[in-house]
Amino acid sequence: MFARDPLLSFVLIGTLGFAAHAHLRGAADASDDALLYAEAKRLGLDEDDPIVRRRLVQKMEMLLDRRVELERPSEAVLAAHRAAHADALAPPPTFSLEQRFFSKAPANVEEAFAREPEPFLHGREFQRLTEARASALFGPAFARALPSLDPARWIGPITSPYGVHFLRGGPDPRAPAPEAAVLEHYRRERRREARDTLIAELRARGPR
Repeated sequence: MFARDPLLSFVLIGTLGFAAHAHLRGAADASDDALLYAEAKRLGLDEDDPIVRRRLVQKMEMLLDRRVELERPSEAVLAAHRAAHADALAPPPTFSLEQRFFSKAPANVEEAFAREPEPFLHGREFQRLTEARASALFGPAFARALPSLDPARWIGPITSPYGVHFLRGGPDPRAPAPEAAVLEHYRRERRREARDTLIAELRARGPR
């Protein structure tokens, strides 16, 4: 068929020739790079270059990370890790509460509860409010009061940029950390342990 169509034959031969040339050129470039790399190593150019040094350190860290990523910890191992790092893994505590708000401070507590509370921009009740969120909404004094909340009594007065607040409520049940968060924390600890172990072995071995 090619013999019957000279133009097609010419195009195919040209394409094959270009591909072969590109392959040979790529192989030549790789060979040249290898020669230049070997000469740079012989001259010690990799020893005092901070960029090369940092890149090699990064490659070692990536190798250690890869080894940790290939580990498949059992459910028992992850459960033990969760128990051993409960505080680190636990999400921030949250609080649910209700408030009585006054734009102007009452003369005393009795007056505060004798008066009808004023409507408030953000509402009267709050669910699962973190200390960080409370600080952003009401200021640090309000956030610091959250751990002292009691569902059986009102606490206050607590000042904010808006006015004065009386609060009643308590902490929410702490939700367990998601499985993905436990696994990520486990791997982060394993990466640190693997690096520390390797450094200790290298120090014990001494310089080569």
